[in-house]
Order: sequence, then C-alpha cells, then structure tokens
Amino acid sequence: MNDEALLLASAQMKVVRAINQLKDLGDDLRSFNESKPYRIIFEDDLVTGERVMVYNPDPIPWNWAVRIGEILYDLRSALDHAIYELSVIYSGEVVEKTEFPIFDNEARFFERKRNGDPANKSGLYRIRGLSQDTQRVIEAMQPFSVRKDGKETFLSVLHEMCNTDKHRTPHLIFRNANETWLRSMENIRIERLIMFDRNLNERTELARYRVHPDDREMQMDTEITINILFDQGSCSLFGGRPQPVGAVLSQIIEGVRSVLNDLHISVVSLLHKTG
Repeated sequence: MNDEALLLASAQMKVVRAINQLKDLGDDLRSFNESKPYRIIFEDDLVTGERVMVYNPDPIPWNWAVRIGEILYDLRSALDHAIYELSVIYSGEVVEKTEFPIFDNEARFFERKRNGDPANKSGLYRIRGLSQDTQRVIEAMQPFSVRKDGKETFLSVLHEMCNTDKHRTPHLIFRNANETWLRSMENIRIERLIMFDRNLNERTELARYRVHPDDREMQMDTEITINILFDQGSCSLFGGRPQPVGAVLSQIIEGVRSVLNDLHISVVSLLHKTG
C-alpha cells in the first residue's frame, strides 16, 4: 500500500462510525429531554405540613446500553485493525493473532518463552510483526508505562468497559438532574423551599415547600433536563462515581484517534526510509 491517505483506512472508518453513533445517541438524548420524560406528583407531608414534589421517570430506552456497547466495540476494533494492517506492511505477509495490546502488568507484556520468543499471551507477541520503533511507541502507550508518571490512560477504561459489555452485560446507565426549574404560576408567598440535587429514580423527591397560610395553594410548573450516566460499577477506574456517558465516550474517541495518528506517523516514517 503506497498511498499514504489510505493507510489505516479501515481503522479510521471504525472511528468515524463510532463518532456518528455517539452523535445519534446525543440527538436521541436531546429529543428524550424535550419530550419531558417524567411525571411530577404533588403530595402532602402530614407530619411537616410541607408540599412534596415527587419525580416519576419514564424508562430510559432499553437499546441505549446496547448502542453504547457498539461504540465501544468499534473503537476497540479500530485499534486491532491498525495493528493487523501495520503488521502486514512491516512483515510483508499476514501475521496471525495480532491485536492492539492493553496491559496493566509490565511483566506480562514482556513475557518470553525459554527460547527468547515472545510468550503467546504477552503484549509483545501481539505486535511481533511490527518494527522495533513502532513496538516502542505502543509500549509507551501501555497503562503500566503511563502510570509510572502518575497518570491514567483512556486505554484502561476502553479495555475494561469493552470486556464487560462483550463478556458480561451491557453497561448500566441511569439519569440525574442537570437542571431543574420550578416556577410558580401565581404570585404566591413561599415560606420554605428545599430543592434536592440527586439521582433521579422512581419516586425521587425533587423539592419540598410550604405556602404562606394566608395564600392559597399555588400551581407549580417544572422543567427538568437530565444527564445520562454510566453507573459507578461500569468501570473500576471511575472511583465509585457515576460518569457522563457522552463525556466518557468522547474522551475514548479522542484517545483512539490520537493513537491512530501516532501509528500513522510511524508507518509513514518507515515507508519513507525504505522507499
């Protein structure tokens, strides 16, 4: 393959597909928000004398978690496509059992057989068809290498989340309130108003309020914009905190694009040296 523009084309197409899928998911989320996918019920707390606003959500579309899994798959697959193509370019033949290695354990990445060849389950084995320079580029990207500088890499998040979706179950997603607007439809005096900032589940209390005794009960208008989050168990690197779906996937996409760019530079440099 001599046309530099076509290098890593299949990998790049996978990334473009993931970008389009994420855009479609974002569009669906905006439409979901615009439909006001919830019901607000007003109840009386006979103990405190407060009026309670209770949130009851419509279900999040079941296929969103499946679509998220497809995005993760395309991004992981893009990295593997790149290693396969580069292995063919460097070796001049098809190299079996290649993939982009993602290793937390340095010893396992460099593991070798007694004869000195890379062990079959090592990271080196998966990139054995590449040039030494490109192998070093990939080694520097590994989680075990990045963490030596006290940093974390998107590769660890992609690897863990992709494996969970592929081998166990789609990632659980839920919602929390991004913005909550409460508007009184009349000029009513409110003695007390408490608004809650919390995850939105069935029968979640949004607010409590008490109207001045001389005023009649008010009519309240509400508008809630939600965020869609990965639950805290989706990835151990989340530190037990839910993370916005769009932000996490966008970061992974940018990370994969950066890796492909580095690999593209590496192979072009080699072709220029040998060509």
